[in-house]
Amino acid sequence: MDDGIRCDLLRLFLTTLLFCLSASTALADVKLNRSGYIAVSIDPILYESNLWETSHRISLDRFFTNQARDLGEALAEGLEKTTFRGRLRVVSGYRLEDQAEFREKGRPETFLITVDIRSRYGLTKSSPAAACLSGMTCLLLSSAPLFTYETRTEATVTAFYFTREGRRLRLVQENFSSQGKMSGDFYDAMDMTQELEWITHLTRNAIEDIRRKILAELPTELVSRSWRKAAEDLRRAPSDVIGTPGLPPEPEIAATPVKPPVRSGKKRRKELAGKPLNLQDLVRLISPSILKVRTERSIGSGFAISRRGFALTSLHVVDKTTRITVQGHGGQPQRARVVQRYPELDLAVLAIDGPVRGTARLGDSASLEAGDEVIAIGYPLDVGLSITPTRIEKLENWRGQPLIRIEATVPDGSAGGPLVNNRGEVVGIIFHKQEDGTRQGAIFALPISSVRGSFEQFLDFSPE
Repeated sequence: MDDGIRCDLLRLFLTTLLFCLSASTALADVKLNRSGYIAVSIDPILYESNLWETSHRISLDRFFTNQARDLGEALAEGLEKTTFRGRLRVVSGYRLEDQAEFREKGRPETFLITVDIRSRYGLTKSSPAAACLSGMTCLLLSSAPLFTYETRTEATVTAFYFTREGRRLRLVQENFSSQGKMSGDFYDAMDMTQELEWITHLTRNAIEDIRRKILAELPTELVSRSWRKAAEDLRRAPSDVIGTPGLPPEPEIAATPVKPPVRSGKKRRKELAGKPLNLQDLVRLISPSILKVRTERSIGSGFAISRRGFALTSLHVVDKTTRITVQGHGGQPQRARVVQRYPELDLAVLAIDGPVRGTARLGDSASLEAGDEVIAIGYPLDVGLSITPTRIEKLENWRGQPLIRIEATVPDGSAGGPLVNNRGEVVGIIFHKQEDGTRQGAIFALPISSVRGSFEQFLDFSPE
C-alpha cells in the first residue's frame, strides 16, 4: 500500500473520530431548562376512626394543605441550591385528584418533581400496659400508658421532564419511608381531640424526616443523570434554552373545596348510637357513663342513667354501708348515696353529689337471642376499666325473673356494670356469679327491659 493511500485512510479515520467525539460532546453539554414544578400529594388513612366525619375535618384538611405546601417549598429551596439552575414553583393543594390533570400535561420544556406521600394512622391492637385477666377480658390500667398510636409514612419521589412536543419523560424515581408512635392512656385513645393532636404531631415529624432523606439521598449525580437521560430521549435538545432565575408560570389547579360538616359533636354521638360500631367507637360512646363504685368494704361497678346524677349498681355492692364514692375514668371521686333499693333484683339507684360526664343509652333486651354478641364493661380489682367481648350463652328464668347468661367470665368487681350490644346500648346489668362447680362460675345479667320499669322515674325525659 503506497503512502498516498495510507494518508487517505488516516484522514478518514481521524475525521470519523472527531465527528463521534463532537457528537458525544454536544449531547453531554446540552442545556435544558432546569425550571419546573414540585407537586406534593398526601394520602392520609385513619384506621377505625371517624375523625373525617366530624367537625375536625376542617382542621385536618387545613393541616394537610399546609404540610404539603411547606414540604414543597422546603424541597424547592434545597434542590435549587444543589441541583437546579432554575426555579421550582410549588403546585397548590395536597389531593392527588386535584393535581392529576396538571401532572399529566405539565408545561413544555419544564421539569416536574412529584412527591406522593401515603400515611397510615391507627391504634395498635395490643398494648404492653393491658393485662388479660380471663378469656378476652382486657384490663385497662390507668397508671401507665395504655395505647400506642402509630403512623407509617411512605413517599415516592419522581422526576419528569416535559418535551417541547408535550411528551412526559419519567427520569428517576426513589422511595422513602418513616415511622413514628405516641402513647397515651385509655381516655386519650377515646378522645377525638387527642387523636387529632397525635396525628398532627406524628405527621410533622414524619414529613420532616422525609424531607431530610430526600435532600440527602437524592444526590446531585442522580439528577445529573436525569439531564443526560432527558437529552438522550429528546435526541435534539433545545440548546437555546437555559435555566432562568424567574419562576415558571403559575399552574392552573382547581382545588376541591371542603364543605363544613353540619353535624355537631352531640349529633355525631346520636348517629353513632344508632349504628353497629367497632370496639373503639363503642367504648368511646359508653365509657363516659361507666363508674367505679367504692365503699369501705367493697368495690364494684355502675353506670349513670340520668344527667341529674342518678346511676345504677348492684345492691350488694352498696348495701349496709355509710360511705359511697363513685368515679369515672379520668375523673375525681364523688360522694353518692342510695335513693332506691330493689332487693329482689340485687339492684340499687344511686344519687351522685355532682355532675356526670355522660349517660348510658338503654336498649331493648327483648330482642336478644342466644349467640348474640355483647360486651361486659366494669371496674374490677380497683385497677382500671375492663372490656370483655362475649356472647349470650342462653336466656334463662330464675324464680320468675328473666336472666341473661353469658359465655365469658368477668373479673370480680364487675357487678353492677352494663352489658352492651354492638350499638353501645345497655341491654343488661351484670349482677350474679353462680358457683357451678367450675373455677370461674357462671355469669348472669338482668335484662334491661324487664327491670326498666323499676327505675323509670329516675331517667331523663329526653336522654342524650
